[in-house]
Amino acid sequence: MSINIELLKRLPKVELHCHLDGSMRIETILDLAQKDKVKLPSSKFEELRKALIIGDNRVTLEEYIDRFDITLSVMQTPESLKRIAFELIEDVLKRMLDT
Repeated sequence: MSINIELLKRLPKVELHCHLDGSMRIETILDLAQKDKVKLPSSKFEELRKALIIGDNRVTLEEYIDRFDITLSVMQTPESLKRIAFELIEDVLKRMLDT
């Protein structure tokens, strides 16, 4: 069997490296921060999204890592971790079903 690009596109894929703290929904961060009284850089969705998403911007490693202070701040209870992990699996399933 020869391997070509079409075959590679059709084959199932798996996530080999995924960080829970880098995969959170912004809505969840806002909700958990409010519930656990955690101070965020902003309580507005779009402002927080801009603070978290790097996109095509080039930043230093330190600037990149600083963003995790935000996500880690709301990951400090077992209940929060369960919710975040559950939502990550929901998001992965949704992406799988959309392809």
